[in-house]
Amino acid sequence: MEAEKKRKEDEEKAKANKPQDKSRPISSTPISGTPWCVVWTGDGRVFFYNPSTRTSVWERPDELKERADVDKAVLVPPQQLLGTVAAKDNESISGKGQPLTGTAIVTSNTAAESDSGNNASSSNTNEPRTGPTDSESSGEEDGEQPSKKLKSDLEAVMKSTHSAATSNRSGNDPEKEAIAMEAEARAARERTLIPLDVRMKSFREMLRELDVSAFSTWEKELHKIVYDARYLLLTSKERKQVFEKYVKDRADEERREKRNKMRQKRDDFRALMEMAHLHGKSSFSEFAQKYGKDDRFKVIEKIRERESLFNEYIVEVRKREKEEKQHRKEQVKKDFLAMLRERSDINRHTRFSDIRKKIESDSRFKAIVEHSQREELFEEHIKVLKEEKRKAKEKEKEKELKERNNHRSEQRGSRRSRDRSRDRRSRSAERDANQTAKSTANEDGSAANESKEDEDEGEDCNTSDEDEIERQQKERDRKARAEASIKEREKEVQRTLATHLRDRDKERQHHQRDEAMRHFNALLADLVRNADFTWKEVKKLLKKDHRWELISMLDRDDRERLFNEHIANLVRKKRDKFREMLDEIPSLELTSQWKEIKKIIRDDPRYLKYNSSERGEREFRDYIKDKTANAKLAFRELLQECKFITHKSFELYRENANHLREVEDILRNDRRYLILHHIAGERTQMVLAHLEELHKRGPPPPPTASESLRRK
Repeated sequence: MEAEKKRKEDEEKAKANKPQDKSRPISSTPISGTPWCVVWTGDGRVFFYNPSTRTSVWERPDELKERADVDKAVLVPPQQLLGTVAAKDNESISGKGQPLTGTAIVTSNTAAESDSGNNASSSNTNEPRTGPTDSESSGEEDGEQPSKKLKSDLEAVMKSTHSAATSNRSGNDPEKEAIAMEAEARAARERTLIPLDVRMKSFREMLRELDVSAFSTWEKELHKIVYDARYLLLTSKERKQVFEKYVKDRADEERREKRNKMRQKRDDFRALMEMAHLHGKSSFSEFAQKYGKDDRFKVIEKIRERESLFNEYIVEVRKREKEEKQHRKEQVKKDFLAMLRERSDINRHTRFSDIRKKIESDSRFKAIVEHSQREELFEEHIKVLKEEKRKAKEKEKEKELKERNNHRSEQRGSRRSRDRSRDRRSRSAERDANQTAKSTANEDGSAANESKEDEDEGEDCNTSDEDEIERQQKERDRKARAEASIKEREKEVQRTLATHLRDRDKERQHHQRDEAMRHFNALLADLVRNADFTWKEVKKLLKKDHRWELISMLDRDDRERLFNEHIANLVRKKRDKFREMLDEIPSLELTSQWKEIKKIIRDDPRYLKYNSSERGEREFRDYIKDKTANAKLAFRELLQECKFITHKSFELYRENANHLREVEDILRNDRRYLILHHIAGERTQMVLAHLEELHKRGPPPPPTASESLRRK
């Protein structure tokens, strides 16, 4: 018996000493109202398990967030884990004979930090000063590293979490409080060995590695970081400070990343639109139908945002197209005017009809499609030539006037020089007369003669002044006549220009009206695709479109007339499609009934466009009626083609009634005869009427007869 007991004890010891798999689950706590369970493993880790879907995740699911019972189940270890830790502690205490340092104070600090924050200061005051202890000195002698000490402190946190929470409720356990204080003292001594900036950097790296949310709180994220060795690198106050700064910086980074991602998504969507080569008339529905499976289209999740971005891009495209169109028009206009300037045979008296044939082969002439625009540009070019000619004439007149003024000034200068010379001679003569007062009578006579000569010169001077005045008067009269002629010419030019401008305005209004009609037809083609609309209903719909402003030139009657034409066109197209569908039915005959045909075409979209069966039946009847009329016309052509039916056939029919049966037997070989089998009596009457008509006409004229006789 003693040997058996000893063997059992040895087996139990072997089982106890056998290493166990600590990663296996040891506890499962179901969460009420959800299919999830909080599961603890033997190594102190927590994960979440859904038995209905058999899924296990490390991260907390969305439906378990912000729940107090889940926070408690995650922070408080199970009794199995606490019992295992206590047993190991007792073994280590009994084996080594020295107390094991714990970190219950860290747990108490954790609980205090997860609370409203009122106990943060008390945790700092309870923190003892760093000083060497027996346990630490023995640890240092054994060569224990700081990181290992931190890990042991962290294990103490995991082991004493539940007990610390219980002690906070019921009272402090002196032994555990001492263990916790010793663990915190060891962590404090470790912090003295590492600089603060290094510890803060490590703590921030821990927050980033453990994916701490930037928009969460300290209490909600505490369960992620409390088991990390770097958690004890900072004090409680420093942890919160670093956490708050990290959360703020991380939130800014995430917002920037979100903005950058959104900007990148919009850039990709815009690149897709640019790749699609959209134009001003592109619609979002066509774009979405064509590129809806593209990843760059799907990155914008909201349909409204996609359509908004599409509309903004289309506005830019329309603006760019308008600018390009205007630029092309200006360039074509410049090229046309340059072509006209290059022609030496075009002057201000040239007419467009005379020069058109010479320049119509030029590509710059063909670039302008509208004839009226060519004439307008040609008239502008002629006006420029006339203006240049007028300026050239004015310059010539100014030049001539300057030359005349110079000539007059020269004449005046020459006359003044002559007058001065005469004055000098007269003065010298007077002096000579005074000096020779005592001279002879001959000398007196000579003096008298000189005085007469002076009088003659004075008379000549007076005559020259009168001529100058008369010449100036003539010049003024000539200028007045020239000015009157210029004014009359200007009036004539203005009258001609007014006529041209009036004609051009009429032509421009005509073109603007045509342009408005084109815009209105395009608007109807885009928005009105159902012939059942009325003008009052459509008018409300059209006014919402921005192109409604482009048709302001059209009056109410024109708009309604164009609308009625558009509706008639839609009805005609729908009828043509319907009849095309009926032509495709091989079993359709002139005797077919609507009920039979309706069963065949009821799923065809060309029939479904008719909202009611009555409309379809009415259209079918019209189709059969037209088909019958065409069949009769084809039968008459058959009778015309038959060579064996002559003007004598009617006489043969009178003599022998069986002749008509022979004729019908021959015609029966043609399909145009057989298709009218449902109206055999009417068909026979058509044959008899044809025979009678040929009989009345008599024999045909001979081939050699003249054309007029043959026509008769």
